[in-house]
Amino acid sequence: MDYGEALAFIHGANRFGEKLGLENMRELTRRLGNPQEMLNCIHVAGTNGKGSVVAFLLSIFIEAGYVTGAYTSPYLHRFNERIRVNGESIPDGDLARLVGRVKSAIEGMTGDGFNHPTEFEVVTAVAFLYYAEMDCDVVILEVGMGGRYDSTNVISSPIAAVITTIGYDHMEYLGGTLEEIAYEKAGIMKGDCDVVLYPQTDSVRKVFAEVADSVGARIRSVNFSQLKGRYAGASGLSGRHGANGLSEIHGASGLSGLSGLSGWHGANGQSGQSGRHVVNGPCGQSEKSGPYVANGPCGPYGQVFDYKGYDGLRISLLGDFQLRNAAMAIETVDLINSNPGIRISTPKRQLRDIPLIPEKQPLIMLSVTEKQTSKEHSVTEKQTTKGFSVPKEQPLKGFSVTEKQLREGLAKAKWPGRMELALEDPPFIIDAAHNPQCAEALIESLQKYFPGKRAVFIFGALHDKDIDSIIKITMPMAYAVFAVAPDSPRALPASELVRKLSGSCGRVFSCGSVPEAVQRGTECAKTLSGAFVCAFGSLYYIGHVRECLGLPQ
Repeated sequence: MDYGEALAFIHGANRFGEKLGLENMRELTRRLGNPQEMLNCIHVAGTNGKGSVVAFLLSIFIEAGYVTGAYTSPYLHRFNERIRVNGESIPDGDLARLVGRVKSAIEGMTGDGFNHPTEFEVVTAVAFLYYAEMDCDVVILEVGMGGRYDSTNVISSPIAAVITTIGYDHMEYLGGTLEEIAYEKAGIMKGDCDVVLYPQTDSVRKVFAEVADSVGARIRSVNFSQLKGRYAGASGLSGRHGANGLSEIHGASGLSGLSGLSGWHGANGQSGQSGRHVVNGPCGQSEKSGPYVANGPCGPYGQVFDYKGYDGLRISLLGDFQLRNAAMAIETVDLINSNPGIRISTPKRQLRDIPLIPEKQPLIMLSVTEKQTSKEHSVTEKQTTKGFSVPKEQPLKGFSVTEKQLREGLAKAKWPGRMELALEDPPFIIDAAHNPQCAEALIESLQKYFPGKRAVFIFGALHDKDIDSIIKITMPMAYAVFAVAPDSPRALPASELVRKLSGSCGRVFSCGSVPEAVQRGTECAKTLSGAFVCAFGSLYYIGHVRECLGLPQ
């Protein structure tokens, strides 16, 4: 199987439809040797903010020297982005090879009367195999939808679970109330599991508390009373520091102290002037010839904030909501740091050399002694439902992330397509705001960074989203809107989007392609004094916008 055939097989699974439940996924992973049981997973669910929390955690654990996997969806540019190790996408050859293994297992399943797995189940199985092969110390799993019946939820108790915001999305699957949606997302809670929980309404918090009590999970409820943003690109993202850029975020009181991060405190000098085309890297700024401005760990378009006892923390991502996502990541790292009972010294397995397990045959437990190398396996046949597991005699070492590593990891984290400043003249923001809650956060950020400026919007959406609510939230700020259809079977045609927009903005235009929308939107903003462009909506077209602007993939 080559790369093209692998993608065709993955996407072809859509024709088999969706099936509620985890029976199929459990059977598929069982036939593959339960590779997920070899992984230390951080499970991340929520309506919005999941990907950003994953990005922060990925960067922090890489900075701490751990082999770190990340599973996210959808992708911006290439399918392989969904499965990454240490920030690098799975190579084409490995993807094709592992899809071939999964395909063989599926053929055995369907021959035995099981349903064909869905596309997301296929990809998740491939990801588990790859992370196990790469001997990841930690894997950060983003839930695809909901949590209780999401294919990622076949893992045993994670080393931490993270639940971000709860809002209205995927209601046809998750329920029509926030409490129903919360119940589905609470499904990732498991016994003896620590859960980092974003601030919720009383009724939603009650749902999480009841589920946690029923399964024996422990909740750390986060609030933001000690979270304060100090600099966030004042005066329309000019890159200068001044009073207009100061902001504060207040929440409820009662944060507990962080116990797991210690050992480093240092002054943080702030960057000053911004250039025409500035690329920021770990060591500072450099002038580049090119059409883009890339966000980086040193500003000038990042943020400085204080959280609990940590002053001058830096992130390159914009928006107050990213400060809150960063705080969620800090709390998660602290929880994991304080847990010494996590095995992280697993010798590397080569799952590609292990045959598929037929139906109704005893599973094999792979046992690797400390003296053996990654290529020397001692296999003993034991009756077990766990598949390949870590020997009990392996020492417990736990994780150790220092404050310096935490700071550097936060600063280096990148998450393209989320409140991303792509161009400086005119300012061009890209954001994947695709539901009402995201739209509210986007408008809050735009009003903060571009007070009194005229907004030229580029908007593309899927037909099954709450488009009317998004329009109601965003259009009061719009000077003009260029409508475009994302590259997806679920896309709302540009002509229909124009019809929905026509009563909310006096300047609405239909575009036949993403490049046309980017060109016309940019030209429109250039004709206006103090205008900016913001392309927002479905992730299924945001990646194309980045490509049109020459942004690195």
